Amino acid sequence: MRGEEFCLEHVSQIPFIILRPSAVYGPRDRDVYAFFKILSKKIKPSFSKQEQHISLCYVEDIVQALLLASDSKGVEGEVFFLSDGHDYRLDRIGDLFEKAMGIRACRIYIPGWIISGVASFAELFSRLSGTPPLINKGKVEEMVQKNWLCDITKAETLLGFKPRFSLADGIKITYEWYRKEGWL
Repeated sequence: MRGEEFCLEHVSQIPFIILRPSAVYGPRDRDVYAFFKILSKKIKPSFSKQEQHISLCYVEDIVQALLLASDSKGVEGEVFFLSDGHDYRLDRIGDLFEKAMGIRACRIYIPGWIISGVASFAELFSRLSGTPPLINKGKVEEMVQKNWLCDITKAETLLGFKPRFSLADGIKITYEWYRKEGWL
């Protein structure tokens, strides 16, 4: 049984709120770091030929939502989706990363079967080495989906959630952190 289902069955005994964040990014995030690392080689990978859309949220906005939820009354048992409230075309996000880094990269389409093969190899290497894989089959499945969007209207209305970081600002802050910490 999933944790959410268990909680929903016991809402009268356990006061809770469920927060479902979209793709979260910010300093220390390894997935975003991997993308910055690839871009630093002036390569902008594309994993789907179809137009893809995604919701994103900077980590500090997620923390804000957690604090708002912890102080909220009368919303026990509610489920809230979290993002910065925007719908981004995936291919345009790479452009913002490039801008933050001050570079121009070449977009390269990588077919799904290649990235799936890389994920299979990474999972095998992970089992042998005992280290977590940078990419796995589940992540590949996410990467090729047409849309990963959510509506934050309920969080705005009932929790007072107001995202403060634009994608451009969050990416810039994240990039600067990676540089300062020597990751890039």
